[in-house]
Amino acid sequence: MKVVIGIPHALLREGLRDMLKRWSDVEVAAVSPSAAEAARAAGRAVPDVLIISRGARPAEDARAVLAAREAAPLCKVVLVEDVGRSPHTDVLEVDWRVLPSVGPSGLVKGLCSLCATGVRGQAADAPGAATTSKPRLLLSGREHEVVRAVCEGLSNKDIAGRFGISEKTVKNHLSNVYRRTKLSGRTQLVLWAMRRGLGTGSSSTDR
Repeated sequence: MKVVIGIPHALLREGLRDMLKRWSDVEVAAVSPSAAEAARAAGRAVPDVLIISRGARPAEDARAVLAAREAAPLCKVVLVEDVGRSPHTDVLEVDWRVLPSVGPSGLVKGLCSLCATGVRGQAADAPGAATTSKPRLLLSGREHEVVRAVCEGLSNKDIAGRFGISEKTVKNHLSNVYRRTKLSGRTQLVLWAMRRGLGTGSSSTDR
């Protein structure tokens, strides 16, 4: 899971970064002091999750969320709250509002569940509510990119050229995905990915 952080409070920002780096399944791709800068970083890094907190200008935060969704449509936006707020009066359209009662393990489990469901609003505000159902498979950021490329119908050679990696690396990524999903080929992978909102388009024949 690739994460970009955009939080004005330096202590919270750095603490969250250091905490997430301790989890082997999490890659912190960028850390910024504002939601706006984090949204720009999301356009470059194409993360799975953008984590923000409220800044001094709510309108700028709202624009940053929209910009992040345009730059990385599959990215989930998570808002770390310092106080409890009603989601019904909130102008920020985020995928998960993390309340102060959520601890480190609850945060990571909630992020995993959020990325796995692929549906906005699945993760709830109450601590532990985001993990009431068993979390499904979580792919790495690069694996997500490879799967999306497969959904576009690209061959292994084309995928390697797009991301500047070798065909062998592409095959390794796909082998890892097939092993974890228990799928047997590209056609099944495309159907699996489209059901989870991970990609669109048709696949090429199985290789």
